[in-house]
Amino acid sequence: MADSDHPDSSLETPAAPQVQAISKATLRQLSFQCMEDGFSIVDLNGVHVDVNPALCRMTGFSAEELVGFSPDHLYWPPEERDHIRAAFTRTLRGDLAQVELTFMHKNGKRFPVIVNPFAITAPDESVQYYAATVVDITQQEAMKAELRDSEVRFRTLFENAGDAIAIVKDFRIIDCNNQLAALYGFSREEVLSRPLSDFLQPTQPGGKDSFEFLREMVAASRSGTPQVYEWHGTNIDGTPVIAEITLTTFTLGGESYEQAISRDITQRKQMETAAANLNKMLEQRVAQRTKELEEACAELQQRNVQFRTLAQKLTRAEEEERKRIAQLLHDNHQQLLAAAKIKTEMLAEGLHSANPDEIGRQVVEILEQALDGTRSLTMELAPPILYGQGFVTALQWLGRWMEENHRLPVVVTGSLPATPMSTDVSSVLFRAVRELLFNVSKHSGVRKANVSIAQLDQRLEVTVSDEGAGFDLENVLQHKSFGLLSIQEQLIPLNGRLDINTVPGGGTRSTLVIPLSAAEGFHALSRPAMQN
Repeated sequence: MADSDHPDSSLETPAAPQVQAISKATLRQLSFQCMEDGFSIVDLNGVHVDVNPALCRMTGFSAEELVGFSPDHLYWPPEERDHIRAAFTRTLRGDLAQVELTFMHKNGKRFPVIVNPFAITAPDESVQYYAATVVDITQQEAMKAELRDSEVRFRTLFENAGDAIAIVKDFRIIDCNNQLAALYGFSREEVLSRPLSDFLQPTQPGGKDSFEFLREMVAASRSGTPQVYEWHGTNIDGTPVIAEITLTTFTLGGESYEQAISRDITQRKQMETAAANLNKMLEQRVAQRTKELEEACAELQQRNVQFRTLAQKLTRAEEEERKRIAQLLHDNHQQLLAAAKIKTEMLAEGLHSANPDEIGRQVVEILEQALDGTRSLTMELAPPILYGQGFVTALQWLGRWMEENHRLPVVVTGSLPATPMSTDVSSVLFRAVRELLFNVSKHSGVRKANVSIAQLDQRLEVTVSDEGAGFDLENVLQHKSFGLLSIQEQLIPLNGRLDINTVPGGGTRSTLVIPLSAAEGFHALSRPAMQN
């Protein structure tokens, strides 16, 4: 019974391996059908033997459209066929390296894939087929592209930021933008290759050690509070750089980094310092100006006194000059004219006791004396040569006149204007030179003077000099020299001035200075130097 109750083991034993084999095939088929990645089997000629549903969904082609067909396969894009064919050929030759390709959906859309080929061999190790998994990496590529775009955006913002930015790890700069390199004058490579301590000056304002101060800022930042502080450094050539630093800490991959954003405030601080200095200077200048105004007021009061004194002296001088001219006319001209009148009457009355020829000769002599006196007086008061032949010729005449009448030889030299100056200017300068030559004649103790004319930049200078006794200028001005004051006052309407250089025993150099604009028709031309 036992034997009848149990089947013959010899009959059942062969069945077990068969069931096991079917089960494994079924599992392989299920795996093939349910794979998320595409799967393809080709024969040694590259003809599709089988494809899984995932590959069909991936490409949009059915198994019937793919199985049994040799290359080129439908999902190969026309523009990629040469590239795919070359990779396919390498695989059929036994090169089973992974390859990244571009496939084409039935609707024409391209998509990137990674193909991992492998060989299917017989028990004798001979290759029967080639199979490959096909992974659609569209999403991964999109993520990579987005990551690349993000990196580009970050790098663009990083590099084009208006402020200097440094990424620091363990007190070493591991990345920085060009603004940081430019701020301190180093190349980016130098910044990244050297320890942070190389870029620190020894101390910060107040004497605190720079590295210790930086450690404090980093510790405070790592506690979670961004730090904003002022940092003083120098660039590569030693020029001071003042920056406002915003320091923050962030974590990446479990490690801490510091980001330092540096804003160059050197110019702002310099402007603040300059403003403070300017304010201080303005306060000093206001005080100085107040003092100057007080002194100017006192000087104006003194000048008012001088003007009144000068006016009085001018009035007296005019009166004296009138008296002198009247006396000269009375004692000389009137007497001569009276004598000529008497002689002429004698001739008219026909007095036979007189010799008519002799009387006529005497009348002529008397009239010549009167004419010479009139001419001399005219030249002394307002020489016509000044208005008829110009300033230079008048100065040369004045030199001869001084020698004839005051025994003072005068040498006139200089670079002279090509066109005559206005009569107002020439009159003022002529009278001033004459007054200065009178002073030389009376006070210098020498018998020679020099008059030079020069054009310098935009001004005309006429200088009267001697090598005589000189004088104490301050003492003379305090005693209100009428002649010098008169010259100074006459030059003021011309925007001119009188410069006097003299010391007792060292000669005197008096220079009349007026701007060229004060001389009508005066051009920046000159003719060769002249002397009388």
